[in-house]
Amino acid sequence: NSEQTNNFGEVIIPNKSLKSLFLKVGKSPFDDNALLHQLDDGKYLIECSGEYELFNPIDGKFPDIQRIDVSEPTEIKFKDYPVFNLDYLQLFKKTAKELKTIAIFKPTTTDGTAWVGLTADIHGLLAPMRF
Repeated sequence: NSEQTNNFGEVIIPNKSLKSLFLKVGKSPFDDNALLHQLDDGKYLIECSGEYELFNPIDGKFPDIQRIDVSEPTEIKFKDYPVFNLDYLQLFKKTAKELKTIAIFKPTTTDGTAWVGLTADIHGLLAPMRF
């Protein structure tokens, strides 16, 4: 298989593949540069600190991340508190633990997306529950 290291767009990496790589590296792969390679057979390879993890991406597509992504908030604009599903917050906690950091949770409006910081380069988004 020949490999390409181009701009892949959106690739959903299975959680078990990341956990496997973390175990191989012995520390968070984000301490070093992690590279993503697309192989000719549709599989992907993550390379970090001399370790590799081969995986099939999860079949699916994120929403248009450019349309929904928000910058780290600097001001709060809500009068009623937003309500979030705590199960989803636990997923951010698990991810932060794998990255050896903490999740910084910043909701800004009653019904808007909350920004969740994980590292200087990685953040997530969490939509509030709708009633």
